[in-house]
Amino acid sequence: MRVIIPFTHRHRETEEAAPADAEWYDVGADPHAYWRLLRDVWADGGTFLIVEHDVVCRPDVLASLATCPEPWCAFPYADMCHWECMEAWANTLGCTRFSAEIIAACPDAVSSLREELRDWHNLCDHIAGDRVDGTPTVTLRPGSLRAAGYTHHWHFPAVVHHHMGRNDARPA
Repeated sequence: MRVIIPFTHRHRETEEAAPADAEWYDVGADPHAYWRLLRDVWADGGTFLIVEHDVVCRPDVLASLATCPEPWCAFPYADMCHWECMEAWANTLGCTRFSAEIIAACPDAVSSLREELRDWHNLCDHIAGDRVDGTPTVTLRPGSLRAAGYTHHWHFPAVVHHHMGRNDARPA
């Protein structure tokens, strides 16, 4: 499975835990760089896993995803306080796998985002299609994952998520 690690800074523990063949992409150039990366990876059509720069990818994460038949899988963050908070982050990209199946079914889920929805802050919600800038919508965005009837599938145990500050990150 292809593993991509978008980063603006590289966390030491993320580097140490990353699979040897992970692809690191600097998305710090501008607010739409992450969107361009996902647009291009999505266009390739193959199954891929996103591990963001502040998430620790344990070996069991890869094993769990390799055998799961669900098309959209995510690991919650270990620092979520309760189930409601975790569900509020259901569209997370932090440690998320998208299968070739979901990409084929929703080929424009990323590329069709209007320019004002391409910013990295809520990119996850805009791809999912059920929120705009974090606020739930009444209607699902056409072409989005949720509009096509997909929902996320949680995997456990939750992954370590570092809230990166200046003292936690190394420059790229």
